[in-house]
Amino acid sequence: MTVFVRPWRGDTTGKKWEVDIKLRWADGTQARERKRSRCTSRSAAERWGEQREQVLIREHDVPVKEATPVKDVPVIATFWSRYIDHCEAEHQKASTLEHKQVLYKAHLAPFLGTRRLDEVRNADVAAIKSRLKEQTKKATNNVLAVLSTMLKVAVELEIIEVVPVTVKYLPIAKRSEKPFYEMPVYEKLVDAAAATDVRIEVLLLLFGDAGLRRGEAIGLDWATVSLERRQLDVVQRQWKGDVDVPKGGVPRLGLSMTTRLCQALARLPQRTGRVLVDDEGKQLTAYRVRKWIEAAEAKAGLPVTKRSHILRHSFCSHLAALGVPSLEIQHAAGHSDLATTEGYMHLSPGRSKTSDALDKARANALAAVEAGRRLGEAQN
Repeated sequence: MTVFVRPWRGDTTGKKWEVDIKLRWADGTQARERKRSRCTSRSAAERWGEQREQVLIREHDVPVKEATPVKDVPVIATFWSRYIDHCEAEHQKASTLEHKQVLYKAHLAPFLGTRRLDEVRNADVAAIKSRLKEQTKKATNNVLAVLSTMLKVAVELEIIEVVPVTVKYLPIAKRSEKPFYEMPVYEKLVDAAAATDVRIEVLLLLFGDAGLRRGEAIGLDWATVSLERRQLDVVQRQWKGDVDVPKGGVPRLGLSMTTRLCQALARLPQRTGRVLVDDEGKQLTAYRVRKWIEAAEAKAGLPVTKRSHILRHSFCSHLAALGVPSLEIQHAAGHSDLATTEGYMHLSPGRSKTSDALDKARANALAAVEAGRRLGEAQN
């Protein structure tokens, strides 16, 4: 390539372009010309530069030395497998890799799969945003993030010289509150789970009483549970058969368990291998977890969400409401960033009220649930 087009230095309008022409003559000498194009689009500036290059060649009237072969830049579909290999070499989590594969196949491959890496343009980024306008802003940004990181890896691997586009993400307002169950509603859900299956009860308590993530609950092993000390260690998580470290890469050791979580664990029949297994004794799947949550929500008469994270939000929210310090909540929940934990602290009544708060709150919640039950029986 002998014609290069780049934004004009200091331009903030995005409509000024510098054309840089580099030529090598047959006698070994070189010529270079840099000018600002009057064209307001990059493509027009490129065409102007190519025309100017031909003028310089004719004016010199000397045969041009054969140009250096252009680097063979692959199309995105060809480079994608190499990009995934790079991500695996960087020890990215299996769930992250699968998420990238899903986004690529659904949104990038059909639209940009046949495009060379160095031919992606800002107009393509705008087109992606337009194509995904029915999606949430976060979903759109996830697709853009995959495209951006893929191009950055191509630069890192020296396949292209620069990232050819500027990815501007859609602005997302930070949510001041996260959805969670109020204590009486949570107690009603736990009672419904206990009346359905002890395994479902344990599952919900691992989320709502211990703050585990879904993969951490699926990967919890009896070797990391001590009923005598009422403690458990979160040292791994499981995603579709792949065992990995917990999110954030740091195990959470010596987490205390509530009395009822210990009692529910003690009622499980097995004491080896995974704590929770399906009816055939096999490890749980994300699908089975959602079905168990659905069963408990339906029995409790609650809207069916099938979501485990609302229970984890409830765990953090209840602790914050009881005045537990944010650093303690951060450790229990495994938040890598304290700012994540602080998102729950608007519920905190003050750190001076932590004494006996948990027992009192639990008693009040149980009383409310019992009152609701009696009212229901009276109406029936």
